[in-house]
Amino acid sequence: MARGGQTYSQLDTSFRRRDFAPLYFLYGEEGFLIDSLQETLLQNALEPGERDFNLDIIYGAEVEAQQALAVCSAYPMMAARRLVIVRDFEKMKENALFKSYAERPNPTAVVALVCRGRPNLNAHPYRALKGKAVWAEIKPLHVNKIPGWIGSYVKSKDLSITPRACEMLADLVGTDLQAATAEIEKLTSFIGERRQIEEDDIICASGQTREFNVFELQRAVGEADYERAVTIAERLLQQTSNPRGESIRLVTILS
Repeated sequence: MARGGQTYSQLDTSFRRRDFAPLYFLYGEEGFLIDSLQETLLQNALEPGERDFNLDIIYGAEVEAQQALAVCSAYPMMAARRLVIVRDFEKMKENALFKSYAERPNPTAVVALVCRGRPNLNAHPYRALKGKAVWAEIKPLHVNKIPGWIGSYVKSKDLSITPRACEMLADLVGTDLQAATAEIEKLTSFIGERRQIEEDDIICASGQTREFNVFELQRAVGEADYERAVTIAERLLQQTSNPRGESIRLVTILS
């Protein structure tokens, strides 16, 4: 794999093809996708029987840089490679020591240094990592990308979803991919033996009714039917155990 910036899709594909580089630097605001990449890397870099001796997952706030470097520099035992995932790398004291590791990473290891958020990329070790490692900034998806992501995720579950149901689900979850996957898991159970998620499934699985739901509220507002909009909104607030939270959700969806 060539060094340099990669997209989520490029990394996901290379991990599944078992095309690994010795050093990765992952950072960004989209925690769900970063976690997904780590899981895909773990599933493909090592066989289950190799993990006892060749897998280390460490946390930056809990280990010193010298200890982490020693782990990254170790050789595999009865396996083709070691896998080291360093989470919260930005919290590791003296992590600037990884500047020298970036220059000469262990060729028998796959090391992933993971930061939450965007660190100071002009300072070491991040500057060195962007120059030497395979890196990716994983940003939250734009709202118009969410329906496509939902469709792809549903397909990965060997299911399908109608275009309107996909839009409705996207309206419900916004850009929260964790919430989207939770809703899809719930819908998978809700539809039983069926293999397609439809509009009514989105409404019923959310605990709303066909007459009084947030999508009918959207319609009423869009048609300037304010009396019906108020009626629907009041009914939705009456049905919830958390009116304040539901109010915020309704405003978010309408926005």
